[in-house]
Amino acid sequence: MSAPAAPPSLVSQLASGPERPLAGPPPGDPTDRRLLALDAALGHLAGPPARPGPALRAALDALAPVARPSGLARALPVLGAALLAWAASPWLLGLSQRESLVTRLPGAALLGLAGLGGLWLGFSRGAEGLGPSIVWRRGYPSLAALAVVIASQLGGSAGPALPAHGARQWVSASGAMVLSPGQSVHDPMATLGESASAALLLAAVLGGLTFRAMARTVPVSPGLAGANAGIASALLAAVAVQLTGDGHTGTRFTAMAVPMVLSMVIGSLVGRRTMAP
Repeated sequence: MSAPAAPPSLVSQLASGPERPLAGPPPGDPTDRRLLALDAALGHLAGPPARPGPALRAALDALAPVARPSGLARALPVLGAALLAWAASPWLLGLSQRESLVTRLPGAALLGLAGLGGLWLGFSRGAEGLGPSIVWRRGYPSLAALAVVIASQLGGSAGPALPAHGARQWVSASGAMVLSPGQSVHDPMATLGESASAALLLAAVLGGLTFRAMARTVPVSPGLAGANAGIASALLAAVAVQLTGDGHTGTRFTAMAVPMVLSMVIGSLVGRRTMAP
């Protein structure tokens, strides 16, 4: 004669589903006794539902999603400042008489497109909200350098080599340009200093607007984003040099390359501090 089957434990009944009635715990089962004691204790802990107070409600309202302007809307001040700088560049730098404005337009268009591409890399959110592909962001400095090299060759003349000038001659030529802006000073070093200084000034203004618009909006690689933003600002400033600068390719290339390198280094340092959320 077989022994009677033991009743199922409370744990197996709970695992089988709530639709089966619970049987009493078998005597001597410590697990079931602990579960029943815990269930009885929890029944006394039930209280009225918690209602948030004013402070909690204010905190929850502050967590509501904030509408952020689109990338194009944030880039409009930078684009407007760039257009204003291009329009004022003849007054800032003066027009070179060695070549016509039409011959400078292809290089200026190339630099402008490269600068706009850098702004797109900075202000675009991408498919997942993390910005464009990292491949484009890492390759942008090389593309920007190539654009400067090509633009400096478009519409320029190789010309003779830069003559050697002493420090006194360079200072006197620079002083003549400051004191008599209308006077033509045929000094390649003075022309280089004037163009590079104007490009640095414009790059600083455009870079400041760009960094302010991109503040706390770059969750991935803010240092790289800052470097690209600095390069884009320098390229937009280089358009003014391309439109008004001297026809010598070496002078034009140096006046555009030096601000771009400085803007890239400074932008990388500033981007790490200001662009990360």
